Amino acid sequence: MQTGRYFSWIGLQYLIKLGRRSWWMSLVVWLMAMAPAQANLELRVAIEERVNQVTVGGSTPTVVKNMAGEVVEELPAMGAVRAIASQGTLSLDNLRTNAVWIEPSGDGLVFIGDKWYRGRALLAADSNGVTAVNYVDLEQYLYSVVGGEMPTNWHAEALKAQAVAARTYVLY
Repeated sequence: MQTGRYFSWIGLQYLIKLGRRSWWMSLVVWLMAMAPAQANLELRVAIEERVNQVTVGGSTPTVVKNMAGEVVEELPAMGAVRAIASQGTLSLDNLRTNAVWIEPSGDGLVFIGDKWYRGRALLAADSNGVTAVNYVDLEQYLYSVVGGEMPTNWHAEALKAQAVAARTYVLY
């Protein structure tokens, strides 16, 4: 993949000439602009662990896929299904399997247990029960975390600082 360069060495020299005292800040800005963008990062967040059953669904039409990626069931918008674990097998309506993906269409939310989440969900059964894992893009995760941890009417700089802290915590 080829990345474009938006600054040149001449541009760097110009930034340095703007202020001798802040040349290092100009260098940092230039280096950040030259660095390739980070690819989307998908996080895994365990929502339910080793429970006997969990209710799942979506805010938009939602598909249930097997581990091969084949659609095995479709749920209507705001529809739900109960996933029951028994002896390492996951039962959803008439479907019996070890694991499934729950994927809402578009920008829909996935319902796991009693809460809504961005992204998609993996349900996996073992001899101890069913585990539900939310797979969510880092940026989508941050929308939820920042809005859930502090009032959204706070100053924009405070929200940005919270986003930086949350991103750092997740990545390290």
